[in-house]
Amino acid sequence: MSPAPTGPIEKAAQALQAGANISLQDKIASLRSLSVSLGENVSISQATQVFQVLPLADLYGAFSVEDDELTDAACALISKLLGPFSYDMVVATNEEFLLQGLSHFTPAIRCLSLEQVEKCVVSNSSVISMVNSQVFPLVLTTLAFQDIRTASKASGVLQKVALTEPGLEAFTSGISPMMLQQLVYIDGTVSFRIYELVVDVASSSENAFKKCESSGLLSIIHTQISSNDLLLRINAIEILHKLALKSGIEFLEKNNILQELSVLLSQEYDTDVVLVLTKCAIIKFFANLSESRDVEFGVIEQKHGIFERLSKCLYSTNNETTAASCVGIIGSSVTGLGLILSSSLLGVFIEGYHSSGGETKTVFLRSLSKILGIQDESNPVVETMTENVYNLVNGRSTTLDELIKMAKQPMEDSRIAVFSVMQSISSHSWGQKLLSQSTEFIEFILNRAAETTQSGQTWKYGIVKNLVASPDSASNLGQNYTLLQQYIRQGPFYQPSETAVAVGNI
Repeated sequence: MSPAPTGPIEKAAQALQAGANISLQDKIASLRSLSVSLGENVSISQATQVFQVLPLADLYGAFSVEDDELTDAACALISKLLGPFSYDMVVATNEEFLLQGLSHFTPAIRCLSLEQVEKCVVSNSSVISMVNSQVFPLVLTTLAFQDIRTASKASGVLQKVALTEPGLEAFTSGISPMMLQQLVYIDGTVSFRIYELVVDVASSSENAFKKCESSGLLSIIHTQISSNDLLLRINAIEILHKLALKSGIEFLEKNNILQELSVLLSQEYDTDVVLVLTKCAIIKFFANLSESRDVEFGVIEQKHGIFERLSKCLYSTNNETTAASCVGIIGSSVTGLGLILSSSLLGVFIEGYHSSGGETKTVFLRSLSKILGIQDESNPVVETMTENVYNLVNGRSTTLDELIKMAKQPMEDSRIAVFSVMQSISSHSWGQKLLSQSTEFIEFILNRAAETTQSGQTWKYGIVKNLVASPDSASNLGQNYTLLQQYIRQGPFYQPSETAVAVGNI
């Protein structure tokens, strides 16, 4: 009589029995087979049924064999089986394995335990249970784990925990600040990871910022932005904009950080690569700061002379493009553009626009597109402001003539930047009238045969669409109105036949 057939659960259980005469590959195959048989979403009843035949202890026992494939297969199966169980349920029956995983040297095993810890954020009671257990310091320690993915996972878990009220309290009091301030001395990578975590937590709310400040955790900010490691310093400066809260700006002012950064912008040793790259990071920081609605950027600019310092950077070969991008970001809001229009910075920017060429010109065009593309139907001043900028840009030839000329050049990046400026112009009533009354522009925009790239065709179509959608399009366009309507009906990628093109050129 033949033995009764065994299913995937029994086969996996047999494979993991101590002393079983089964090859390593067969063990791996049995675990994978069981995982597949369970499907994607395992229920508690399914998992319980498996554990009755294949205890969790046996699955963890597979980790005693140092084989990456077996470890990965076991981790994947355990993760699936523990999926339906809450953090409290996992701790109640398997805390020993959870703690072992958080202390394990293998990344996959430690990540498996971090997945279970992450579940605690669903309720404050679970968070309280976690932060008051042996689990919490092990998660903090994992920030310094050698595997980047695992350490980043720990950082993500801690950030989610700190978004809860009890989690924030634990993060900013007790053992946490002390451990974090010790871990930063391990190496630059770990210190930056902790710095980024602290900044993310502090920037989550005014309350979180105040708690982080009172705990002493924010002392790491000055250490990072003054780091001798150039890459760490640059990254640290660039993410400082996350602290764009009322209390965050007060902290940066109180600790003279904004003053130190703005002073660095005035240093003119363009041959110093470290200084050049640091200045680029500072420029990006102030640009990002200007985008925050919680920050009175005008007050910061006036106090620290940001625009005057940016003007100097626009004259610098090494910082010109970054400064030009910064002007575009600042000028892409109504408030920011108002500040720029009332300063000499716009004049310096326009001067740089006219004198630049190549890739630098493309950067200026992109920034000009952002400035001219501001939209705010509730604020009629926007139309006047953007038209003023356009008129100020006029150089030896009219701005539009120069744009059309550049749009016919072969460099794709430059052409796309020109198209973006044209589309920004076409989004305003003054711009629609300007474009509609230019014979050269209408000829250029209607010439489909000259546009061979899909991106160029798409941009042209968007510009035409803006012109036709204008309430005054019929009167603005005159006899060209019908031609542009036909353009829209034909779609962006329509190409006339060779015969039609030849007839049109007679």
